Amino acid sequence: MHARELGGLLDRFSILVVALGRDGRVTRINRRTTEVLGYAEAEIVGRDWFGLVVPGEEAEAARRAFDGLISGGVEPVAHCVTRVRARSGDARRIEWHCAVIPGADGRIDGVLSLGDEGTGPQESAVESGARDPGARLGRRTAELAQAGALLQSEVDHRRSAQARARLFTDVAHHMRVGVVVWCLRDPSDPASFELVHTNPAASQHLSVPIDRALGRRISEVLPSPLASDHAAIYAEVVRTGASRDLGEVRIPGDGPGEGWYLVEAFPLPGRCVGISFTNVTRRREAEEEAWRNATFLDTIVEHIPDMIFLKDARDLRFVRLNRAAEQLLGYDRRELIGRSDFDFFPEEEARFFVDKDREVLRGRAVVDIPEEPIHTALKGVRWLHTKKIPIPNADGSPLYLLGISEDVTERKRAEEAMERQRQELARSNAELDQFASFVSHDLRSPLQLVSVSLEALEEAARVRGDEAGRRLVTGAREGVERMAAMIEDLLAYARVGATRPSRPEVDAEAVLRSVLAELAPQVSAASARITWGPLPTLRAQPVHLAQLFRNLVGNAIKFRSDAPPEVHVSAERLPGAWAFRVRDNGVGVPPGHEDRIFEMFQRAPDSVGRPGSGVGLAICKKVVRLHGGEIGVEPNPSGGAVFRFTIADPEGTEEANGAGAASA
Repeated sequence: MHARELGGLLDRFSILVVALGRDGRVTRINRRTTEVLGYAEAEIVGRDWFGLVVPGEEAEAARRAFDGLISGGVEPVAHCVTRVRARSGDARRIEWHCAVIPGADGRIDGVLSLGDEGTGPQESAVESGARDPGARLGRRTAELAQAGALLQSEVDHRRSAQARARLFTDVAHHMRVGVVVWCLRDPSDPASFELVHTNPAASQHLSVPIDRALGRRISEVLPSPLASDHAAIYAEVVRTGASRDLGEVRIPGDGPGEGWYLVEAFPLPGRCVGISFTNVTRRREAEEEAWRNATFLDTIVEHIPDMIFLKDARDLRFVRLNRAAEQLLGYDRRELIGRSDFDFFPEEEARFFVDKDREVLRGRAVVDIPEEPIHTALKGVRWLHTKKIPIPNADGSPLYLLGISEDVTERKRAEEAMERQRQELARSNAELDQFASFVSHDLRSPLQLVSVSLEALEEAARVRGDEAGRRLVTGAREGVERMAAMIEDLLAYARVGATRPSRPEVDAEAVLRSVLAELAPQVSAASARITWGPLPTLRAQPVHLAQLFRNLVGNAIKFRSDAPPEVHVSAERLPGAWAFRVRDNGVGVPPGHEDRIFEMFQRAPDSVGRPGSGVGLAICKKVVRLHGGEIGVEPNPSGGAVFRFTIADPEGTEEANGAGAASA
């Protein structure tokens, strides 16, 4: 093989080939090396390699590793990773496989280095020394030594074809790119291509021992129809002498060589064609997976009902929007992309948007804008709840601004309507309270006069000894008293919930004790015994809680049986609420009346002759509902009734206070 042919062959490889003399000066390079460094071959050959292309911080370490090889102080095969500095000033990271070049007298005359971009470990410091153990190390040592001997003969102008062929073989042997050589036996028959050479990388890429196929026809090595298609292409390369980039080619099947390969065909002497290829299956699969993930993410973004937009951090121009943004703003995304807020919105509004954007980018933190108006093309003014998020690049500086905007116009309108209703309800309640006060006063005054008059008549009848008249007047006076009590109960019922009560923390036991102090005369008259278990501190309106205890304990005393009343109050913690029970030994509630007794003016059949207006339990129901709870009644297994009610208290304490008792 002639020097020109060998040089052309080396120039087709994608790895860097550099030969250095004992003094560290370049004696030979290939085309890939000139492409990476940006120098012409004449500008590099004869120059000091370490002074020209190795960055200063790494040159000393690289020189020591080179001197170790030249002196024979380390293994004759070395591996290292260094950066090289191109003419442009850019640094490239290269993984090198280095071997010594022996001279004819047995001395080491130089070093042959084969470089690969972007592979190898992540360190940037020079590493040297043997990397492959055992036989692999010995084989690589011998192969690189042979390559060095051949390259030295090239440097010494011993240009024999055999030496150059051996150099090509050794270089190809160490290449990470797979290489096979086909020879066309019959120029008239593309199917007569025969495999004449492979390198180890070919078997590694194809995951098959392809060297066993040497001497076989192309149809015996490649699957059909790939064999016939490629044979025609290879024949064209042989005929024209021009290289052919086949791009990414898929080898079908279920065997170990199945996958995608990046393939290039180049002409060689003697009707031969060289094929370089790299298995890119994993890279292609990764790209396809990335494409699927990006498509999946795009689908999600497109179907999110909120507006999503992306602006570049420098000019704040739109670079991406989703379908919801188009529908909200009333513009096609093609009209929006590449333009700014000032192109679509009033100046004051656009300035507000831009100022917020700059605030986000300066602070490099999320900014939440609860409400902001925006003028749209088709829907008029809408209100948005927007979050703006800075998207940084690798060095942390803002690259994009991401915005997510929820259209809260309808919610805002609903809230405004609710606020109007709340204000109207507050006004109505105030008027109702005022009206109730007027009614209470206007009804109480005549009732008091009637009551005073009836008391006088009752006393006069007693003095006259008119027993029948006295009983008649007494009945009328008691009716007036019941009417006055009913007016008071109706006013109490109307006032429950007229305003939204505050719910401070209140000690339920303290409230119960104060109620029992009020009921002391009734408790004493009935010889009642009131007990209670541990009661909690909870969030409730103290007046309302007192109404509950007053009505339920008072009813237990009023609706007693022949035995002295016994009433027990208890509480237990439920998820998000407290449940209270008021148990008595009274007459109980007749079946079928468990729900009716909580309605206005509804009393149990056995209530005849007992005091009350039928409003007390209705007040209890209203109070409990106002506190987010429920109220009901069930029979007491030992006689009487058990009234139970709940009060919502999600954040209340989990423990109750101590027990107690009170009696006549």
